[in-house]
Amino acid sequence: MTSQKPPTLETVRQAYHELLNALTEEATVGYRIAKNSAYLKHNYAFRLMPEFSKHSWGSFVKKNPRLANLSFSRADRLAIIYDTFVMKLGIKPQELSLIDTNILLRL
Repeated sequence: MTSQKPPTLETVRQAYHELLNALTEEATVGYRIAKNSAYLKHNYAFRLMPEFSKHSWGSFVKKNPRLANLSFSRADRLAIIYDTFVMKLGIKPQELSLIDTNILLRL
């Protein structure tokens, strides 16, 4: 087991700022996934692409190798949240970014 140096105010502040930056980046990525998932899901817009013309929303996400890192449940959950809170209620995505998606879905 390796021992760590005792924390200093400088290293603690650096870790704190890195955590905040990571959360901001994660929120930005989540917003982009939500926005684009909602757009593609709405009225089955993804079906305009010939290679997906016969797919359901679920099979589009699940069977698309380029979306392998995105689970269907996450894509669908984020699309619902974006449609409900951003499009219908006009809430800014930044205001939603740090709220757990499971909480938002229960509202």
